[in-house]
Amino acid sequence: MPLRDDVLVTADETVSIRAEAGGIALEGSVTVGDETTDENSAHVVLAARDDIEQSVTQGDGGVRAAALEASSSQGSIALGAGRDEAAGSDGNAFSTAVLDSAGDIVLASSGRDTLLEVNAENQGMVNGDLKLYGEDNGFKFENELTVRGDALIDAAAVHGVGIEAEKALEIVAAHHDDSRGPDSITGIDFTGDLEGSHVTLITDNGDIHTGAVSSTEGFVNIYRLGTSERGGVTVGGGSSAHTAAIYNGSGDVNVAGDFTAAYTLYVLTAAGGAAAGAEHLHSLISKAAAVGGADPLTSVIRDALIDVGGVAGMRPGMLPHLDFSVPALEDADVARVSPFFLFEVDARAPVDSFFFLHLRPDAQSAKPDEEKESGVLEEGLPGHPGGVIRDLRVQADPMPRGLTLESEEEVL
Repeated sequence: MPLRDDVLVTADETVSIRAEAGGIALEGSVTVGDETTDENSAHVVLAARDDIEQSVTQGDGGVRAAALEASSSQGSIALGAGRDEAAGSDGNAFSTAVLDSAGDIVLASSGRDTLLEVNAENQGMVNGDLKLYGEDNGFKFENELTVRGDALIDAAAVHGVGIEAEKALEIVAAHHDDSRGPDSITGIDFTGDLEGSHVTLITDNGDIHTGAVSSTEGFVNIYRLGTSERGGVTVGGGSSAHTAAIYNGSGDVNVAGDFTAAYTLYVLTAAGGAAAGAEHLHSLISKAAAVGGADPLTSVIRDALIDVGGVAGMRPGMLPHLDFSVPALEDADVARVSPFFLFEVDARAPVDSFFFLHLRPDAQSAKPDEEKESGVLEEGLPGHPGGVIRDLRVQADPMPRGLTLESEEEVL
């Protein structure tokens, strides 16, 4: 069932669109529910057998509701219209959303916090990818989720119970958390565990509180970047199949349970921060430590953190990753100390790359013509036209090496 171009579907109570034998496609400046994102009163129901899709490329459009119910019995839900200044659209806005999808779930909402219930009748199982984008919008999950694909969330704040993803688990609450009001949720807060093939959690000033955080194939990265106000990072333990790094740009880090990494594991704090729970840090190659004075990491991570601007640009592996693997640390150490070392070839003969054309910089041939003292090269250098023959045989010492006695007695 397609709805195209300039269409407004609204009602005093419930707006219901159903497609029992197909899907629902909202194309163009189609608005369903409240006419504007500020109203926050409509109840919208979208139900289809196949996919529920949305595309706003020109004009204002979106699904706006105090309460949204969207279900697809055999397809996916893709309501990814966020704010788009180029198109002139305010996009979607929901206060609560109950989603039931047989495939992927893609959702965008702007301007308010959203309470989410995802596939509750299927014990929170998502048979595909989960992608959520919230501009000035926090997401709070009411139920625990298991995602068969990637779980990618970019919002002003993300709270929930727990998420287990078979592929990447990436949660960012760093782009819009400066817009949080006094009654809004902040930071990343999960009462249960988080797991993915690799896991990345990033906030700006918002705190990070989770249960155990684990990866099955790659790294675990947990970064709180804020420096303008102190905040906390608390992790209930976990494990990493590769490396793990936990960083707080202003405040303390608390590792409340055993955390084991296959390779390196570092807890890093900026000046004035402290790391609690160092006894819980374990590395299978014995490289686990709590390190202070790591202030420069905030700018390094921020420079690489890109706001993709919506669900369409979200891809796994796009977030910053500080490489603390053993080869990377060895390369960094070589770069640090190499200026203080003289390579053997430079000490053995003056013919290495340090010498231009195999000549010392002070050689006559290396000086401008007006500074040359003679038209010949120094003796002994490779470019000298004539050979230099020296007698290197051991010369007999005319002075005997025996003991010489002298008398200084006064003769009368």
